[in-house]
Amino acid sequence: MKSVNIVSVIIAGNIMNVLSAIVAEIMQILQNQIKQNVRTDSANESIHC
Repeated sequence: MKSVNIVSVIIAGNIMNVLSAIVAEIMQILQNQIKQNVRTDSANESIHC
């Protein structure tokens, strides 16, 4: 039983690492999109002026 618990803990740790990596990638993608949106907004404002 103890060995099964250790394996489940290792699997849970790997899942947490994968989830944290996915969240980090999503955050980077969102930040890049926000930066691009800000650039396009500022460009549009300069064009309108």
